[in-house]
This record gives sequence, structure tokens and C-alpha cells, in this order.
Amino acid sequence: MGVVQMPRYRMYWSSDLRYNAIADYMSRNEFEDIGRFIHFNDNTKMTTNRKEPGYDSLCKIQPLLDKLHQQCHLVAPAQRQSIDEQMIPFKGKNKLRQYLPNKPKRWGFKVMARCCSRTGFTHDFTVYEGKPPELADGESVGYQPADFVIQLCKSLPKQKNYIIYFDNWFNFPELQLRLRFGISLSWHTLSKQTSRL
Repeated sequence: MGVVQMPRYRMYWSSDLRYNAIADYMSRNEFEDIGRFIHFNDNTKMTTNRKEPGYDSLCKIQPLLDKLHQQCHLVAPAQRQSIDEQMIPFKGKNKLRQYLPNKPKRWGFKVMARCCSRTGFTHDFTVYEGKPPELADGESVGYQPADFVIQLCKSLPKQKNYIIYFDNWFNFPELQLRLRFGISLSWHTLSKQTSRL
């Protein structure tokens, strides 16, 4: 369905537009039942009170996100990596939904991602929850966008030289120094801003 896109799901099973690769695999009712009842986490074990310390706004899909992280980390990263924000289109009601007027898809979930600058393959990502990422003591540089860069670079293999590209929104002098001379971070950093000089 991601490759052959139709305006409505039911069209894959319609008599006029039937798409055999999907319609022969499962019935329309089976597909709708899966979408209706699929769960990735146990609702009885979730913390629903936002004021409690164990609350996670992504708890319903956290096991799925963890599995995606594992699969992304299996692929060895190339030397040149790019960090940017991406949008997962969504117009429904959700507290995590963001509005970014300069993106092609303006409404949706904002994801910070580190990708291969040549192929675009995602090596690491984090869903933006409206707050800075949780970093260990001394890792934060004091700016939320820069902290996302540090979080995404922590999964890179150590003692190797990487070139990290990011735009002006992420760029701060403190971040440049941290990435270049940091205690636990040993990456060469090159932003889009400095690459034009």
C-alpha cells in the first residue's frame, strides 16, 4: 500500500480497482479487524496520569519504536550523516501533533532523524514530545535543538570520524565545541552553515 497508493483502503478490494497483491493475501474484513484491534502495549500496565514520573506519551507504540530503533542500528552508518526534522503526516487529534508551516506536510508528528546523507537511510530517530531529550548530566549544551543532535549522535560508533550535517536551527557554537572536543563525543562536525564559508 505504500508503493501502490489509493485514496481509500477499500479500493484495494473493489471490483473495479482490485489490487491482487493485497486482496489475495487477506480479505478486507481481516485487514480492518487488524487495524481496529492491533495493540503494541498492554493497556492495563500503562501510566495514564501525566503527573506521575513513569508517564510516557508514546507508551502505546513504544515497543514498536524500540523494534524500529534496533533495526535501524543494525545497518553500519556511512561517514557522512545528516540530521534534520521530518514530519509524519497526521491531521487527527493528538497532543503530540505539530504544525510546521514550511514543511510540505504541515500537520503531523515531528521526528528528529539522523540519516545517511547519500542514501537517506534512517540510522536513528526520536519522536518530538514537546520537551528536550533526556540526556545524562553534563551532556546537554542548554539548547533543545542542539541536545537532539547530541542524542542522535550518541548511537554512532565511538573512536571513528564522522561528518555531521545539520541546518541553522540545530547549530550553536556550544554544540560545535561539544561535538569536536567533547569528553565522550569524538566526531568532526560540519554544518550547512559552515560548509558555505
